[in-house]
Amino acid sequence: MAADVPTVDPTMRHRIADATVTVLGPHGEPLPNTEVTVEQSRHAFSFGNIGFDFIPLANGENAEHPTVDGLETFGGADVEQLVRLSELWLDLFNTATVPFYWGRFEPRRGEPDTERLRRTGQWFADRGVTVKGHPLVWHTVTAPWLLDLPVDEVEKAQRERIRRDVGGVSLLTKGMCADLGPHGIQVNALSPGYFSTELTQALVDDPEFSAWVEKRTPAGRWGNTEELVGTLIFLLSSASDFVNDETIYVDGGMTAVV
Repeated sequence: MAADVPTVDPTMRHRIADATVTVLGPHGEPLPNTEVTVEQSRHAFSFGNIGFDFIPLANGENAEHPTVDGLETFGGADVEQLVRLSELWLDLFNTATVPFYWGRFEPRRGEPDTERLRRTGQWFADRGVTVKGHPLVWHTVTAPWLLDLPVDEVEKAQRERIRRDVGGVSLLTKGMCADLGPHGIQVNALSPGYFSTELTQALVDDPEFSAWVEKRTPAGRWGNTEELVGTLIFLLSSASDFVNDETIYVDGGMTAVV
């Protein structure tokens, strides 16, 4: 016997509520017979999308940024249409992901895209958008110049990159804290180490790579995603009400030895 299928309410009452709004003047008095425009400014939940396309707009560029031949790129929107596209994007989303894939971020060694990404993050933050980034160490979209290096030099380059880019992005957290703190908004960052997830399973199953992670992490193992929950609950709770401009590392101690 087939299971009963829930009936969908066509009136969408589960998404509609009634409210009475009293419009007040600058001195707190009600304003009768006044035309008012009501506009939704934010969601009560995070609703996000990639913000890759808006890097040129955030940096005042009127042409596509040059790339290394053969390197995978992201986005692809026409630069001339970005202003209109951003209006549509901001009308819907309140969370943006910016790309830190190493290949696109530093296609030529020693020339990272830190400032463009930082300005992009600030551009989103100025518009009330929560910003998140991709991992600094990833198994795809690698930097072409890494491919010819021996393993020990790749490891050294990874460590240098983590130190450099975590430090660079933390400046964004500082700037956002200074700007948004007076409005009662806290800006903190959560910095995970190596975690076993569906996306990293191939690396977890690689004996050589897993041995490297376990050797380099003082805790001696990969992290489990459940171990991020406590820190997130702390940051979301009133216990962290006076915590601002902090980067909390949940990495089994790897930062201590990098």
